Amino acid sequence: MRTVIKYVKPYLFTALFALIIKAVSVFSELAIPKMLAIIIDENVPKGDMEAVLQNGALMLLFAVLTFLFNVIGNRASAHVTGWIARDLRSDLFKKTLSLEACDTDRIGLSSLTSRLTADSYNITNFFARIIRLGMKAPLMLIGGIIITLTIDYRLALILIAVLPLVALTVYIITSRSVPIYNSQQQRQDEIVSRIDETASGIRVIKALSKENYEKRKFSASAKALSDKEIEAGRLTSLTKPINDFIFYMGLCLVIVVGAYMAKTDGEAASGKLLAFMTYFTVILNNMIMMTRIFVQASRAMASASRIEEVLLIPTEKSEPCELLKCSESDSYIVFDDVTFSYGSGKPALENISFTLERGEVLGIIGATGSGKTTLISLLLGLYKPTSGNIYIGGREIGEIPREELYSIFGVALQNDFIFSGTLK
Repeated sequence: MRTVIKYVKPYLFTALFALIIKAVSVFSELAIPKMLAIIIDENVPKGDMEAVLQNGALMLLFAVLTFLFNVIGNRASAHVTGWIARDLRSDLFKKTLSLEACDTDRIGLSSLTSRLTADSYNITNFFARIIRLGMKAPLMLIGGIIITLTIDYRLALILIAVLPLVALTVYIITSRSVPIYNSQQQRQDEIVSRIDETASGIRVIKALSKENYEKRKFSASAKALSDKEIEAGRLTSLTKPINDFIFYMGLCLVIVVGAYMAKTDGEAASGKLLAFMTYFTVILNNMIMMTRIFVQASRAMASASRIEEVLLIPTEKSEPCELLKCSESDSYIVFDDVTFSYGSGKPALENISFTLERGEVLGIIGATGSGKTTLISLLLGLYKPTSGNIYIGGREIGEIPREELYSIFGVALQNDFIFSGTLK
């Protein structure tokens, strides 16, 4: 997550501004129930209409300020998350262009596509929640508890007893949901891969009448994804019902205890009870908002680990060096006992040795899958030999900068491409 968090730094000022604005809105929002209690318990019993109007005007002012602060904070949050998404996707895309062919094969094109889209969305959505609620929700929680303690410590004890139950529920569900989300993203990669394979090979599929076979393969992948989505949904869907149950049980206790206090203390406790119930609702709602942040965090952490896996892949830097002149006696291309395998599979090429002198032409003939393309890929430096060495002009291919290596070769691909513009 550290690699992803650094994308916030360029926009830290705007993010802090949004957090501060949202924090300021907390004070105006928390003041409204307190003003209501003063009107009911102090102004109305005395018949002081002037004080009622003044305090009512203050409540209206606090409501307007809360609205304005929330709008400003949300707009700033939208700008920050948009910028973060732009930078993250841009760097991730640039990284995919510089990956070695073996890294691209290991991760998979479908997985890279999923990380550029779904994973980056999960992370920016998490940052949006943090900026909008990361400061506001805890302050509403702490500020509400402090105010309830000043209203009546006996009722506040009920509230304080309820909060650990909510926190425990969130912890258990969040800790169990992270591995499920990881598995869900892998299944999503498979779906993208299936779609890409089908779209690119649709002519072959139709020519060989393999439509039903491809449908069965896609249905199996879709079912695996839906099973994981259902599993994740079942687990995370428990959060709100459990928290609501705890919330309403606590609210019932507050009403029962408050009713007893109103009976013993008289009419003066009615405004205090109403204000406390309002704060109780505000506190529990913000606690639930914090639980949603943690649920979103579990998905964001899973996505961040997948994105960091790509961003942290070391990229070989081509250092400028002088081109060594080769003597006429030097063999220009030499394969010295080269063996290569894709990943941990069987060798695609094994113990290949040949020498190609200057001016010579070599034709390579073989069946599909015999290793012709693999040999050319090794010569272009797209892959590194599993064993053995390749020399070009007397230099080991790993010592030649990428730009210089590509300037030596001209490659004619077997697929036809139509380019716009003209050839000059």
